[in-house]
Amino acid sequence: MGRYLSNDLQIENFTNCCSSYQNPPVINPLKLSRLTTLIVILFSLVASISPALSSEFERREGTSQQAYPFDTLTGDWGGTRSALLEQGVKIEIEYFGDVFGNLSGGNDKIATLSGLTMFEVYFDTEKILGWTDSRFFFSTVAPHGGKPTRNLGSIHAVSNLEANSSFRVFEAWGEKTFFNQKLSIRAGLYSIDQEFDIQETSDIFISDGFGTGLELGNSGLNGPPAYPTTSLGIRVKAQALNSFYLQTAILDGVPGDPSSPEGTKIKLRGDDGLFIINEVGQLLQNSDDQLERKIGLGGWLYTAEFDDLNRVDGNGNPLKQTGTFGVYGFIEGMLYPEAKNSGQGLFGFLRVGYADGNTNQTELYYHGGLTYRGLFPDRNEDILGFGVSVSSNGKKFIASKVSTGEKVKGKEILLEMLYSYQAFPWLNIKPSLQYIFNPGTNPDKDNVFLAGTHFFIKF
Repeated sequence: MGRYLSNDLQIENFTNCCSSYQNPPVINPLKLSRLTTLIVILFSLVASISPALSSEFERREGTSQQAYPFDTLTGDWGGTRSALLEQGVKIEIEYFGDVFGNLSGGNDKIATLSGLTMFEVYFDTEKILGWTDSRFFFSTVAPHGGKPTRNLGSIHAVSNLEANSSFRVFEAWGEKTFFNQKLSIRAGLYSIDQEFDIQETSDIFISDGFGTGLELGNSGLNGPPAYPTTSLGIRVKAQALNSFYLQTAILDGVPGDPSSPEGTKIKLRGDDGLFIINEVGQLLQNSDDQLERKIGLGGWLYTAEFDDLNRVDGNGNPLKQTGTFGVYGFIEGMLYPEAKNSGQGLFGFLRVGYADGNTNQTELYYHGGLTYRGLFPDRNEDILGFGVSVSSNGKKFIASKVSTGEKVKGKEILLEMLYSYQAFPWLNIKPSLQYIFNPGTNPDKDNVFLAGTHFFIKF
């Protein structure tokens, strides 16, 4: 997109008034054990009181006619939300938070808070403007707090919320559907991690290793168009035979401004090139739209120029390579159902990805794991999960380090175990344990053991 423009188009800094938060929360070592104890106590208290309150919410919800009875903390705003929904406007406000501390390994024994406030508005254009089969969407994100991974030097991010503290527009697109919603087109500011490389089963985990695969997530001149920085472009999706789908997106190849990551910046530069991603798959669901099985195969491509990791010219400068690419595949689904259409039981997931080793550190990446929904009586929405994520360095990256006398290992491995506790319809809590082998693939770094909690509030 940007490479066809003779002059750079810039839309930037319109969020500078609130583009940076200072002094990210870092908890000192003396308070780490107290923090861990407090997390356990709070989780136990919520666990003890929520069944009774949830039952009361369910009883009252059954008699309510409002659109937002009890699935949000702030309710229906005196009927305002329901009135807006009738007019075609849906508003969602969400807060995500992670508190993690390293119990062993890392540079210092500290705990760090990472947070994210998200605001979303859906516009039904048929109700608002009379335009059938179309809608608009607008969202903002405001990540804040610290980055626990800085203390570890790992390839994996401990928290998938980690980002530069800044308010920014996340997505702003319009969508039109055709042929009874079998074909849809979106155009605008778009994030690939909302529709591509999605595995519902692995999404409950907190480390970024279980979201977009790291061989894709760590690619590009400023990462792919995904949280927290997105690009302008277009996405086309077709569905056939009810379960098969094919989708493709073409976007600006360098999201945001790598030299100034705060705020909302859209720059279409001539040397950005394009980012292109395609995915084909099959999604099978039961009669209640709950996952039974999903299989996907995808590929992605940048068209800009990249530095070769190991080859240099006569002046010692890295040779340039036009474009870089990768492929990935995944499968997930129910392995053992407790009962037909219950959505409860044992699930599994597996993903494998490859990236061009000439320009990318992570050449091979894979993750997998198991989750169990509804393991305990009367806790039908709770999920117990265990996952493994492996990032493997490419041969060229290793050779480039060895040539300068640096030590490097081939793989970094992350293990995560968590319990997703649905305390209320609007509150989810996830205590988590993580263990990282070979952080940063640096043999001089000790393995890291972390404990923490993720929480989600829907206002």
